[in-house]
Order: sequence, then structure tokens, then C-alpha cells
Amino acid sequence: MKEALLPEDEDDRLAALYALSILDTPVDERFDRITRTLRHCLNTPIAYIALVDKDRQWFKSEIGLGCAQTPRGVSFCGHTILQRSPLIVPDTTKDVRFADNPMVTGEPFARFYAGWPLGAADGQRVGTLCVMDTKARDYLTPDEMSAFRDLAEMTEDQLTLTDLASVQTRLRETRQTLEKKNIFLRQVFGKYLADEVVDRLLRDPDALALGGKVRDVTIVMADLRGFTALSDQWEPSDVVDALNIYFDAIVKTITSHGGIVDNIVGDGIVSLFGVPEQSDEDACQAVACAIAMQNAMDDVNDALQARGLPRLGVGVGVNSGEVVVGNVGSDQFAKYSAIGSPMNIAARVEALSLSGQVLITDETLKRANGRVRTAGTLRVKARGVEPYILIHDAVGVEGDASGALRDETRLRESRPG
Repeated sequence: MKEALLPEDEDDRLAALYALSILDTPVDERFDRITRTLRHCLNTPIAYIALVDKDRQWFKSEIGLGCAQTPRGVSFCGHTILQRSPLIVPDTTKDVRFADNPMVTGEPFARFYAGWPLGAADGQRVGTLCVMDTKARDYLTPDEMSAFRDLAEMTEDQLTLTDLASVQTRLRETRQTLEKKNIFLRQVFGKYLADEVVDRLLRDPDALALGGKVRDVTIVMADLRGFTALSDQWEPSDVVDALNIYFDAIVKTITSHGGIVDNIVGDGIVSLFGVPEQSDEDACQAVACAIAMQNAMDDVNDALQARGLPRLGVGVGVNSGEVVVGNVGSDQFAKYSAIGSPMNIAARVEALSLSGQVLITDETLKRANGRVRTAGTLRVKARGVEPYILIHDAVGVEGDASGALRDETRLRESRPG
């Protein structure tokens, strides 16, 4: 038996696997449906989804194996992840890598193997979608290969969805904790926000009536990273001081770029571009504002350090689309806000952004007419969004005085896992 070599980027590959937070998780019907369908399409007794860990292969879903994991050294999948194309072994007894493998010489007496490498969102091959047969097979038909490929892509989408769901759960728990401790602060900043919105709406009295209009807007969402953990260690007065310094700089940045502040929740802030007035520059202005927010954190952190407080970082997400904008509420209390799916997508993109990073959707990039410089693209599966969304790492806007992200502001954190 010939053990597979380790991939050259094994450390990065394992980091991508652990970021999924999927190892040793309970049975999941989403993945079981895929293995059942694969077994039926390829007419094999065994089908499984394997995640290749440091010293083992662990089965997220399996039919016909009857075990939860095997040593990595005896796995077929350790070989599969070394390549980007499927690994097909027509007769294992004639392949020097597998002829004396215990899965060939003993249960399940595998003679035929086919495995498709599975990539995480960053392209790292974290596992495989596989079938085995107790009889040798010369080939897979074109229809079988097509079904195999489609099911592998579906599995990758589900892995990405699992990763995003984990991030969203942690973010929701963090925000709930902060919200319980800062009800008074939200009331204070809510009042400040209402004054800011009124200043902009005085030029459009009709917009003050209850109700809304469909507008094409660009949404910028920003949220401090790690602030809840830090605020647990601070005096309440220090928390107020830090938020005042932060929001003062961010609100000024938003208004100077032509946006309006839509909402402040805890340490997060939402702004809109394209209301009440709309222009062809809204998307560019929004991205330029997001980059200026990151650059403004230098001054924010200088002010914090002068008070003996730690440095803070912020993640920013940007999305564009049609929303309903207007006054929402009652005669006694109303709030100028935006409602719609693009707001939800903006929140999901912001949740994926790291400290010092500006992530924008493909919709925003298209509206910017080629003026936004990016440093990478990621395909993600977001709950309630079909089939997936493309997000880009924005680093600059051509012709904008804010320029590019400064190196010292890109305080990237590693993804939680």
C-alpha cells in the first residue's frame, strides 16, 4: 500500500477545513440526500462524503461503509485531494497504490473507486465525494460523470453554507450580548441618528410621510470586530467614550461622501447611498466611503490609545439593489429606513468581512463601472440567496481622494473556526 503524499499547502488546507466547523457534527439530511442520489445515479453499493483531517478521514455522510472514520493513511481520498480532477480507479487490485489496502483486501472489498475533490470557498481541497463498488468497472459514462460533477458542486455549496451559518451564529450571539448591555447607548445614538436624517430630508418634504418608494441604493454596513470581548473588561464610561469616538469619525465619513446614516445598533452602523437623491456615482461613493472608514480608524485608534484604550478594527460590507425606502412606524414615532433583500445580503457580506477589510458584492462592482480596484473574489452561498453571490475584496476607487486602503489599517483577523 502506498500512502498519499501531503499537499504542499497542507497547513492552509487544514485551516480551511477547520474554518468550516463541520468535523464531528451530527448527521445532516442535506448531505445524506447527496450520497443517496449519487449511489443511485452511479449504481454503486457505497457512496460517501469524506473530510480529510490531519490523521483521519471523517465521513460527514456514508452509505455502505458502516463506520464514522478511518485512518488517513489507508484512505483513497488522501490521494484524491492531491488533484483537482476526479480520481477514478477501475480495478483497485491492479493499482500499486491500493492493491494491499485493507479496504481492498478486507471489508468492504472495494474493487472500483471514484472520488471527486471538494473545495472550500477559498479553493482549498478539504475532502471528497466518493463511490466504491465491489466489482471492477472500466469507466463511468458521460451521463454518470455529469451527475457526479453536479453532485460534487452541490456538496461544495453546502459546505460553504455550513461555514456561513457558523459565522452568522457567532455574530448573532455577539450582537445579542452587546445589545443586552447597551440598551441605553442605542437610545442615545438613535436620537442622534434621527437628527442626522432629518437634516437630509428637509429638502424632500414628501419623503417625511409614512410609506415608501422603491429606490436603487447602495448599502454600507460596518461593525467593530472583537468589541464585545474588550468592552467586558472596560468601565462603562470607557465603553461610551470609545463608541463616541468611533461613531463621530464614521458618521462624518458617511456624510462627507454623500450618504445618510440609516441605523446604529450596538457597535454597528448602516448607511445608504442614493437617497433621498440618486446619481450614477452612488456605488463609487459608497465604496469610497467604506475605504475611507477603514482609513479613518487610524485617527480613531490614536484617540483611543491617548485614553489608554486598546486599538479597534472594523469590518465593512457593501451591496447594491432595489429596496423600499421611506418613513416606517406610526404617527407618534417614525424612522426613515430601507427594507428589502439587498439589506439582508449586505448584512451577510459584512459578517464575512475581516478587520480592516471592505467586501463588496458583484452588484456593487458592476454599478461602479470599472472604477473599483479589487484584490480577490470569493463565491459564497448565503441563506435565502440563490444560487450564490460573488463578493470582492475592494482596495481602492479610481479618482477618489481617499485613495487605497492604507497598509496599517488592514488588521486582518483569521476566520473563526
